Order: sequence, then structure tokens, then C-alpha cells
Amino acid sequence: MDPRIKKTKRDIRLGLVELLKEMPYEKVTIKLVSEKAMIARPTFYAHYSTIQDILIDYLQDLFDTASGMPHIPKDLSVNSLTLYFTWIKGLHEIIDLLCKNNLEGIIYKLNRKNIYDKNLLQPEKFSLLSKSSESYKKYVEMMGGILFAQVISLVEKNWQIESDDMAQTAYKTSNYLVSEILNNSKIII
Repeated sequence: MDPRIKKTKRDIRLGLVELLKEMPYEKVTIKLVSEKAMIARPTFYAHYSTIQDILIDYLQDLFDTASGMPHIPKDLSVNSLTLYFTWIKGLHEIIDLLCKNNLEGIIYKLNRKNIYDKNLLQPEKFSLLSKSSESYKKYVEMMGGILFAQVISLVEKNWQIESDDMAQTAYKTSNYLVSEILNNSKIII
């Protein structure tokens, strides 16, 4: 990516984060973000359509930049999940801002997207669910919800839950869900 584009996107993201520290999300406008980033509005629109697009792009970039690093799960094993939750704790500032502004749904969407795109399953379950099946889609929805619920628990408990405890809970819940899906139980999403 062109270094000028990277810098502009970084300035827009940082401008938004600064504004979210100063005011509620509902009061943040494209004009304010553009001013904070010291860019013209047409430049903003060259990169983003909405304020929410900035947040989604910012968080997705954090996930993508971290891909291949040890804290991003390669699967949904306890060890990978522990590393994931430890990494998530390092993002507490942006996650707190999202939650403070009732934008937690972005976290859920990105968890779900990353589980699907990276085909994240528990290692022993890989061969049991086909990525194109309805069962897999149910699994992705539910696992995205499990990870989301764990992140929200972290926020509610002031980031005081141990990563390995969260990983154990997510892993056990995931095991249960996969076995129920494989047994064709009626699970309501």
C-alpha cells in the first residue's frame, strides 16, 4: 500500500479515536474526523464512506496485521484461545471506546468474519464440518457469539478475568456446540 494512503488512514483512525475519547459516537461527524485528521472531506471519502467503516477497518487491520503472530488463533484450541484473549486485553482502550458508545456489534461481526475466513475450528473438529455446510455457518455464528460474550465479560469485569479462564470457557462451550450441531440438535441462533 502506498505510504501516503497508510498515513492518511492512520490519521483518520487516530482522529476518530481521539474524538471518541472526547464525545459520544452519535456526536462524531465526518467533518470533525476530517478536521482532527487534518484532511479535506473529499480525502475522507476517498478512504471511507461512514464513521463505522473506520472502526471496522481499524479493527480488521489489527486482526490482519497480527495474523501469523503467536497471539492470533490458528484454531480454537485452549492454547490458541488463551493467546487470543491475552492479545484482546491489549486492545482494551479501543474495545472500551466501542462498548462505551454501544458499538460492541463490530467486535461480534469481526470475530464471526475471522472465524469463517480463517476456517478456525478446534483441531479435532476440522474434518467434521464442511465450510460450505449450514452446520458450519451455525457454528461460525455461535462461536462468534461466544468470543463476543467473553470480550464483553472482560469489559464488565474491568479486564480482571484471566485469559486462560476465558479460553477454557470458550473451548468448553465450543465443544458442546459442535457436538450438538453434529448430532443435528435444534440449536436456535
